[in-house]
Amino acid sequence: MFRNPEVDIQVAVTALIVLIISGVVAGLIPARKAVSMKPVDALRYE
Repeated sequence: MFRNPEVDIQVAVTALIVLIISGVVAGLIPARKAVSMKPVDALRYE
């Protein structure tokens, strides 16, 4: 089992798609919030 590890291509592609989708969703949530704020309010908040 440890001498010849193998990964099925279907599993690798599925994992890649899941990671891409989760990355896009994780990036869109803060981006949508940032777009809705005015720049002056965003700078004042910090």
